[in-house]
Amino acid sequence: METEPVSAATGATGSVLRKLGDLLAGDHAVPNGDDVESLMAELQGVHASLKATSRAEDPGERGRRWMKEARELSYDVEDALDEFMLPPRDGSGTGDTTSDGFSEKIGAWLREAAARRRTGQEITDSISRAGGVEAEDPRDCSLYKEMREPVGLDGPAAELVRMVDGGGKQLEVVSIVGCGGLGKTTLARRVYDTLGEQFECRAFVSVSRKPHVVAILRDILSQLGCEYDQTLTGDAQSLVDSVSNFLKDKST
Repeated sequence: METEPVSAATGATGSVLRKLGDLLAGDHAVPNGDDVESLMAELQGVHASLKATSRAEDPGERGRRWMKEARELSYDVEDALDEFMLPPRDGSGTGDTTSDGFSEKIGAWLREAAARRRTGQEITDSISRAGGVEAEDPRDCSLYKEMREPVGLDGPAAELVRMVDGGGKQLEVVSIVGCGGLGKTTLARRVYDTLGEQFECRAFVSVSRKPHVVAILRDILSQLGCEYDQTLTGDAQSLVDSVSNFLKDKST
């Protein structure tokens, strides 16, 4: 797959997304394939926010600082990916980085990318409200469409939509089971995008094997419409209570 060049606006995010796709599709023994998919999902949002913020006439001090930090994250990820995907010198293994070490890096990147994505969305939303630039939906960019539309997804997605949408107002739980890297997160996102507009309140979160529960709950509250700054205090139980209180009158 041809790599998108590094740009002043988006750093190496485009290149990283393509390399992560190559990693999942290639012959490498990918540790925590589900976390790689989740990382891709978070970086899609970072990529879109970088593009939108860079078009603003004045993104503000917070926006400029966020863009710098988001680009630095993309460079760090690309360097480690290149090292991991290098052909081994002795003809065996996967390069100079161990699978265990790389797996730990994926988890750390996932947590940081999720935080960067949330902040980037806040910044682009603020700029959009001020009339500075129209916020970009990551699903609208060509890179997102290429990475998010793998061959063979239409049938399973349609079946899942029927399963989720066929129960009326009943609570539905549908599990997608499979080995890491098969596209479970991508499939779940497709169903979410298809059905999401039917619901007044909705959230989509990526969860690693060692989840940061408080960060996940903050993310959910932020997507439900709460100001993210209002979620920065409290433990996991208080955040669960906040979600429950927010949703208690919205279940019908």
